[in-house]
Amino acid sequence: MYSTQVYYYTPRQTVVVFVGTSTRRYNTVYAKNLKLHKGVDNKIQFQFLNQEQKPVNITDKEILCRIISADGTTVLLQKLLTLQLPLTGLALLEVNASELLDIDAQLCGYSLEVPDGAFEYPVFVDSEAGGRGVIQIVNSILPPFIPSTNVTIPSHEEPVVVNYTNNNAPQMSTTSTLGNGAIFSITVNDGTYYTINGVTDGGQDYELGDEVTISGDVLDGSSPANDLTVGVTSVNGAGSIFEVEYVSGVPPTGSTVTFYSSVFGTYETDKTTIQSRYINYTGNVQIQGSVVQDSDWYDIGEALSFTGNTVTHGNVVTGFHPYLRLKFVSTGGNVQSILTR
Repeated sequence: MYSTQVYYYTPRQTVVVFVGTSTRRYNTVYAKNLKLHKGVDNKIQFQFLNQEQKPVNITDKEILCRIISADGTTVLLQKLLTLQLPLTGLALLEVNASELLDIDAQLCGYSLEVPDGAFEYPVFVDSEAGGRGVIQIVNSILPPFIPSTNVTIPSHEEPVVVNYTNNNAPQMSTTSTLGNGAIFSITVNDGTYYTINGVTDGGQDYELGDEVTISGDVLDGSSPANDLTVGVTSVNGAGSIFEVEYVSGVPPTGSTVTFYSSVFGTYETDKTTIQSRYINYTGNVQIQGSVVQDSDWYDIGEALSFTGNTVTHGNVVTGFHPYLRLKFVSTGGNVQSILTR
Protein backbone atom coordinates (compact mmCIF):
# COMPACT_ATOMS: atom_id res chain seq x y z
CA MET A 1 0.00 0.00 0.00
CA TYR A 2 1.40 3.37 -1.01
CA SER A 3 1.41 6.31 1.36
CA THR A 4 2.04 9.96 0.65
CA GLN A 5 3.17 12.54 3.16
CA VAL A 6 1.31 15.84 3.17
CA TYR A 7 2.07 18.92 5.20
CA TYR A 8 -0.17 21.49 6.80
CA TYR A 9 1.57 24.68 7.81
CA THR A 10 1.54 28.43 7.41
CA PRO A 11 4.29 29.60 5.02
CA ARG A 12 6.70 32.08 6.65
CA GLN A 13 8.73 34.67 4.81
CA THR A 14 11.61 36.56 6.40
CA VAL A 15 11.77 40.27 5.54
CA VAL A 16 14.13 43.00 6.66
CA VAL A 17 13.45 46.48 8.00
CA PHE A 18 16.37 48.90 7.96
CA VAL A 19 15.81 50.49 11.36
CA GLY A 20 18.05 51.27 14.30
CA THR A 21 21.66 52.47 14.49
CA SER A 22 23.51 49.23 13.74
CA THR A 23 26.30 49.42 11.16
CA ARG A 24 25.76 45.80 10.20
CA ARG A 25 24.14 44.99 6.89
CA TYR A 26 21.85 41.97 6.65
CA ASN A 27 19.76 40.96 3.67
CA THR A 28 17.55 38.00 3.01
CA VAL A 29 19.77 35.44 1.29
CA TYR A 30 16.99 33.42 -0.29
CA ALA A 31 13.65 35.06 -1.04
CA LYS A 32 11.26 32.36 -2.20
CA ASN A 33 8.26 33.07 -4.36
CA LEU A 34 5.00 33.15 -2.42
CA LYS A 35 1.71 31.65 -3.57
CA LEU A 36 -1.97 32.44 -3.14
CA HIS A 37 -4.39 29.68 -4.10
CA LYS A 38 -7.72 30.58 -5.70
CA GLY A 39 -10.78 28.87 -4.24
CA VAL A 40 -9.56 28.66 -0.63
CA ASP A 41 -8.52 30.97 2.20
CA ASN A 42 -4.78 31.73 2.38
CA LYS A 43 -2.39 32.64 5.20
CA ILE A 44 1.21 33.84 4.82
CA GLN A 45 3.30 34.76 7.83
CA PHE A 46 5.98 37.44 7.72
CA GLN A 47 8.93 37.57 10.14
CA PHE A 48 10.27 41.12 10.45
CA LEU A 49 14.00 41.33 11.29
CA ASN A 50 16.47 44.20 11.51
CA GLN A 51 20.06 44.34 10.18
CA GLU A 52 21.28 42.41 13.20
CA GLN A 53 18.88 39.54 12.36
CA LYS A 54 16.86 40.30 15.46
CA PRO A 55 13.07 40.53 15.58
CA VAL A 56 11.59 43.99 15.16
CA ASN A 57 8.88 45.11 17.57
CA ILE A 58 5.89 45.90 15.35
CA THR A 59 3.41 46.58 18.15
CA ASP A 60 0.66 48.97 17.03
CA LYS A 61 2.10 49.15 13.50
CA GLU A 62 -0.31 49.18 10.54
CA ILE A 63 1.66 47.24 7.96
CA LEU A 64 0.17 47.37 4.50
CA CYS A 65 0.64 44.61 1.90
CA ARG A 66 0.01 45.37 -1.75
CA ILE A 67 -0.30 42.75 -4.50
CA ILE A 68 0.67 44.36 -7.79
CA SER A 69 0.37 43.19 -11.40
CA ALA A 70 3.57 41.92 -13.01
CA ASP A 71 3.89 45.02 -15.19
CA GLY A 72 3.56 47.24 -12.12
CA THR A 73 0.57 49.18 -13.43
CA THR A 74 -2.26 47.86 -11.24
CA VAL A 75 -2.75 47.22 -7.54
CA LEU A 76 -4.79 44.00 -7.55
CA LEU A 77 -5.29 43.76 -3.78
CA GLN A 78 -4.14 45.58 -0.67
CA LYS A 79 -4.64 44.53 2.95
CA LEU A 80 -3.31 45.30 6.39
CA LEU A 81 -1.39 42.49 8.04
CA THR A 82 -2.74 40.95 11.22
CA LEU A 83 -0.25 41.29 14.08
CA GLN A 84 0.21 37.83 15.61
CA LEU A 85 3.20 38.17 17.91
CA PRO A 86 4.16 41.82 17.47
CA LEU A 87 6.95 41.82 20.07
CA THR A 88 8.75 39.12 18.09
CA GLY A 89 7.98 40.67 14.70
CA LEU A 90 5.41 38.16 13.43
CA ALA A 91 2.49 39.33 11.29
CA LEU A 92 0.01 37.47 9.10
CA LEU A 93 -1.41 38.16 5.65
CA GLU A 94 -4.90 36.64 5.38
CA VAL A 95 -6.57 36.50 1.97
CA ASN A 96 -10.03 34.99 1.70
CA ALA A 97 -11.22 32.97 -1.28
CA SER A 98 -13.77 35.65 -2.16
CA GLU A 99 -11.02 38.28 -2.46
CA LEU A 100 -9.33 36.29 -5.24
CA LEU A 101 -12.54 35.46 -7.06
CA ASP A 102 -12.26 38.30 -9.58
CA ILE A 103 -8.46 38.14 -9.95
CA ASP A 104 -7.09 35.89 -12.69
CA ALA A 105 -4.32 33.41 -11.96
CA GLN A 106 -1.05 35.19 -12.73
CA LEU A 107 2.47 36.05 -11.63
CA CYS A 108 2.47 39.21 -9.48
CA GLY A 109 4.63 41.29 -7.25
CA TYR A 110 4.04 42.20 -3.62
CA SER A 111 5.31 44.95 -1.36
CA LEU A 112 5.12 45.70 2.36
CA GLU A 113 4.99 49.16 3.87
CA VAL A 114 5.63 49.80 7.56
CA PRO A 115 5.14 53.12 9.36
CA ASP A 116 7.96 54.54 11.46
CA GLY A 117 6.98 57.77 13.14
CA ALA A 118 5.91 60.27 10.51
CA PHE A 119 7.40 58.16 7.68
CA GLU A 120 6.28 55.14 5.68
CA TYR A 121 9.23 52.84 4.93
CA PRO A 122 9.46 49.92 2.53
CA VAL A 123 10.26 46.45 3.77
CA PHE A 124 13.08 44.69 1.95
CA VAL A 125 12.20 41.23 0.78
CA ASP A 126 15.17 39.97 -1.25
CA SER A 127 18.98 39.79 -1.25
CA GLU A 128 19.33 42.93 -3.34
CA ALA A 129 17.46 45.15 -0.86
CA GLY A 130 14.49 45.09 -3.21
CA GLY A 131 11.14 46.34 -2.01
CA ARG A 132 9.06 44.08 -4.23
CA GLY A 133 8.88 40.31 -3.99
CA VAL A 134 7.28 37.72 -6.22
CA ILE A 135 3.89 36.15 -5.48
CA GLN A 136 1.89 33.79 -7.68
CA ILE A 137 -1.89 33.55 -7.78
CA VAL A 138 -2.56 29.98 -8.88
CA ASN A 139 -5.42 27.58 -9.66
CA SER A 140 -3.84 24.62 -7.87
CA ILE A 141 -6.72 23.76 -5.49
CA LEU A 142 -9.65 24.02 -7.91
CA PRO A 143 -9.70 23.73 -11.70
CA PRO A 144 -9.50 27.04 -13.56
CA PHE A 145 -12.70 28.82 -14.50
CA ILE A 146 -13.53 28.41 -18.17
CA PRO A 147 -15.75 31.19 -19.49
CA SER A 148 -18.63 30.33 -21.79
CA THR A 149 -18.29 30.96 -25.51
CA ASN A 150 -21.10 32.59 -27.46
CA VAL A 151 -22.18 30.52 -30.47
CA THR A 152 -23.65 32.55 -33.32
CA ILE A 153 -26.49 31.65 -35.65
CA PRO A 154 -25.89 32.66 -39.28
CA SER A 155 -28.61 34.59 -41.12
CA HIS A 156 -31.46 32.38 -42.29
CA GLU A 157 -35.02 32.51 -43.57
CA GLU A 158 -37.62 33.07 -40.85
CA PRO A 159 -40.60 30.69 -40.60
CA VAL A 160 -44.02 32.03 -41.57
CA VAL A 161 -46.52 31.64 -38.72
CA VAL A 162 -50.27 31.45 -39.38
CA ASN A 163 -52.10 33.21 -36.55
CA TYR A 164 -55.29 34.58 -38.06
CA THR A 165 -58.79 35.58 -36.93
CA ASN A 166 -61.87 35.86 -39.15
CA ASN A 167 -64.84 37.39 -37.36
CA ASN A 168 -67.11 36.83 -40.38
CA ALA A 169 -66.49 33.21 -41.38
CA PRO A 170 -69.69 32.05 -43.13
CA GLN A 171 -71.24 28.62 -43.37
CA MET A 172 -70.09 26.61 -46.38
CA SER A 173 -72.38 23.61 -45.81
CA THR A 174 -74.54 22.04 -43.13
CA THR A 175 -76.22 18.77 -42.27
CA SER A 176 -79.37 20.77 -41.50
CA THR A 177 -82.31 20.52 -43.89
CA LEU A 178 -83.32 24.16 -43.59
CA GLY A 179 -80.62 25.92 -41.51
CA ASN A 180 -78.80 28.76 -43.20
CA GLY A 181 -77.09 32.12 -42.72
CA ALA A 182 -74.78 31.31 -39.75
CA ILE A 183 -71.55 33.33 -39.44
CA PHE A 184 -68.78 32.64 -36.89
CA SER A 185 -65.67 34.20 -35.35
CA ILE A 186 -62.75 31.76 -35.71
CA THR A 187 -59.05 32.07 -34.78
CA VAL A 188 -56.38 29.94 -36.45
CA ASN A 189 -53.52 28.93 -34.10
CA ASP A 190 -50.67 27.96 -36.39
CA GLY A 191 -51.01 24.28 -37.17
CA THR A 192 -52.23 23.37 -33.70
CA TYR A 193 -55.92 24.14 -33.17
CA TYR A 194 -58.90 26.34 -34.04
CA THR A 195 -60.42 28.66 -31.44
CA ILE A 196 -64.18 29.23 -31.79
CA ASN A 197 -64.54 32.75 -30.42
CA GLY A 198 -68.30 32.92 -30.82
CA VAL A 199 -71.30 33.24 -33.14
CA THR A 200 -71.37 36.46 -35.16
CA ASP A 201 -74.76 35.72 -36.73
CA GLY A 202 -76.83 32.72 -35.62
CA GLY A 203 -78.77 32.40 -38.88
CA GLN A 204 -82.13 30.57 -38.78
CA ASP A 205 -83.91 27.21 -38.88
CA TYR A 206 -81.09 25.18 -37.22
CA GLU A 207 -81.70 22.32 -34.79
CA LEU A 208 -79.65 20.85 -31.94
CA GLY A 209 -77.15 18.35 -33.29
CA ASP A 210 -76.81 19.98 -36.70
CA GLU A 211 -73.26 20.31 -37.98
CA VAL A 212 -71.97 23.34 -39.85
CA THR A 213 -68.80 23.40 -41.97
CA ILE A 214 -66.71 26.53 -42.58
CA SER A 215 -64.45 26.48 -45.62
CA GLY A 216 -60.67 26.44 -45.03
CA ASP A 217 -60.44 29.06 -47.77
CA VAL A 218 -61.75 31.74 -45.37
CA LEU A 219 -59.45 30.53 -42.55
CA ASP A 220 -56.16 31.41 -44.30
CA GLY A 221 -55.88 27.83 -45.56
CA SER A 222 -57.49 25.73 -48.28
CA SER A 223 -60.58 23.59 -48.72
CA PRO A 224 -61.13 20.77 -47.95
CA ALA A 225 -57.76 20.32 -46.16
CA ASN A 226 -58.43 23.03 -43.57
CA ASP A 227 -62.24 22.95 -43.36
CA LEU A 228 -63.65 23.38 -39.84
CA THR A 229 -66.79 21.59 -38.69
CA VAL A 230 -68.74 22.66 -35.60
CA GLY A 231 -71.78 21.15 -33.90
CA VAL A 232 -74.85 23.13 -32.82
CA THR A 233 -75.37 22.90 -29.03
CA SER A 234 -77.86 25.75 -28.43
CA VAL A 235 -80.56 27.48 -30.53
CA ASN A 236 -83.47 29.83 -29.86
CA GLY A 237 -87.09 29.39 -30.91
CA ALA A 238 -86.40 30.63 -34.44
CA GLY A 239 -83.54 28.14 -34.88
CA SER A 240 -80.86 30.81 -34.55
CA ILE A 241 -77.57 29.39 -33.23
CA PHE A 242 -76.43 30.53 -29.78
CA GLU A 243 -73.53 28.13 -29.16
CA VAL A 244 -71.47 25.56 -31.04
CA GLU A 245 -68.67 23.13 -30.23
CA TYR A 246 -65.65 21.90 -32.17
CA VAL A 247 -66.15 18.69 -34.13
CA SER A 248 -63.23 18.41 -36.55
CA GLY A 249 -60.74 20.41 -38.57
CA VAL A 250 -57.01 20.79 -39.15
CA PRO A 251 -55.80 24.41 -39.14
CA PRO A 252 -53.27 25.59 -41.74
CA THR A 253 -49.59 25.50 -40.84
CA GLY A 254 -46.99 28.11 -41.71
CA SER A 255 -43.67 27.33 -43.35
CA THR A 256 -41.02 25.14 -41.75
CA VAL A 257 -37.44 26.43 -41.83
CA THR A 258 -34.28 24.40 -41.22
CA PHE A 259 -31.16 26.26 -40.10
CA TYR A 260 -27.96 25.62 -38.11
CA SER A 261 -25.80 27.26 -35.49
CA SER A 262 -22.17 28.07 -36.19
CA VAL A 263 -19.75 25.17 -35.75
CA PHE A 264 -17.84 25.13 -32.46
CA GLY A 265 -14.90 22.97 -31.38
CA THR A 266 -14.80 20.90 -28.20
CA TYR A 267 -11.03 21.35 -27.62
CA GLU A 268 -10.48 17.61 -27.25
CA THR A 269 -12.64 17.32 -24.16
CA ASP A 270 -15.08 14.44 -23.64
CA LYS A 271 -17.74 16.63 -21.99
CA THR A 272 -19.27 19.81 -23.42
CA THR A 273 -22.12 21.84 -21.96
CA ILE A 274 -24.56 23.79 -24.15
CA GLN A 275 -27.10 26.33 -22.92
CA SER A 276 -29.72 27.72 -25.32
CA ARG A 277 -32.36 30.39 -24.79
CA TYR A 278 -35.63 30.02 -26.76
CA ILE A 279 -38.36 32.65 -27.18
CA ASN A 280 -41.85 31.34 -28.15
CA TYR A 281 -40.05 28.59 -30.04
CA THR A 282 -41.91 25.85 -31.89
CA GLY A 283 -39.94 23.09 -33.57
CA ASN A 284 -37.18 20.55 -33.01
CA VAL A 285 -33.55 20.95 -31.98
CA GLN A 286 -30.92 18.32 -32.74
CA ILE A 287 -27.29 18.33 -31.53
CA GLN A 288 -24.93 17.14 -34.24
CA GLY A 289 -21.26 16.17 -34.21
CA SER A 290 -18.48 15.62 -36.73
CA VAL A 291 -14.80 14.71 -36.87
CA VAL A 292 -14.22 17.28 -39.63
CA GLN A 293 -15.28 20.88 -39.51
CA ASP A 294 -17.74 21.20 -42.39
CA SER A 295 -19.13 17.79 -43.41
CA ASP A 296 -20.12 14.27 -42.31
CA TRP A 297 -22.50 15.42 -39.59
CA TYR A 298 -24.22 12.83 -37.39
CA ASP A 299 -26.96 13.17 -34.76
CA ILE A 300 -26.08 12.97 -31.06
CA GLY A 301 -28.93 11.77 -28.85
CA GLU A 302 -32.62 12.42 -29.40
CA ALA A 303 -34.01 15.65 -30.85
CA LEU A 304 -35.65 18.10 -28.44
CA SER A 305 -39.20 19.25 -29.23
CA PHE A 306 -40.74 22.62 -28.27
CA THR A 307 -44.22 24.05 -28.75
CA GLY A 308 -44.37 27.80 -28.22
CA ASN A 309 -41.88 27.61 -25.33
CA THR A 310 -39.93 30.47 -23.78
CA VAL A 311 -37.26 28.62 -21.85
CA THR A 312 -33.53 28.28 -21.15
CA HIS A 313 -32.47 24.71 -21.83
CA GLY A 314 -29.18 23.01 -21.01
CA ASN A 315 -27.48 19.96 -22.52
CA VAL A 316 -24.36 17.98 -21.62
CA VAL A 317 -22.68 16.22 -24.54
CA THR A 318 -20.43 13.34 -23.50
CA GLY A 319 -17.96 11.48 -25.68
CA PHE A 320 -15.30 12.70 -28.07
CA HIS A 321 -16.82 14.86 -30.81
CA PRO A 322 -14.24 17.31 -32.22
CA TYR A 323 -16.89 19.59 -33.74
CA LEU A 324 -20.49 20.32 -32.73
CA ARG A 325 -23.43 22.33 -34.03
CA LEU A 326 -27.17 22.64 -33.40
CA LYS A 327 -29.74 21.88 -36.10
CA PHE A 328 -33.07 23.72 -35.84
CA VAL A 329 -36.27 22.70 -37.64
CA SER A 330 -38.57 25.58 -36.74
CA THR A 331 -42.12 26.68 -37.47
CA GLY A 332 -42.10 29.70 -35.15
CA GLY A 333 -40.31 31.71 -32.48
CA ASN A 334 -36.59 32.33 -32.29
CA VAL A 335 -33.36 31.21 -30.65
CA GLN A 336 -32.07 34.12 -28.58
CA SER A 337 -28.64 32.82 -27.56
CA ILE A 338 -26.36 29.77 -27.40
CA LEU A 339 -23.53 29.44 -24.89
CA THR A 340 -21.04 26.57 -24.65
CA ARG A 341 -17.98 25.52 -22.73
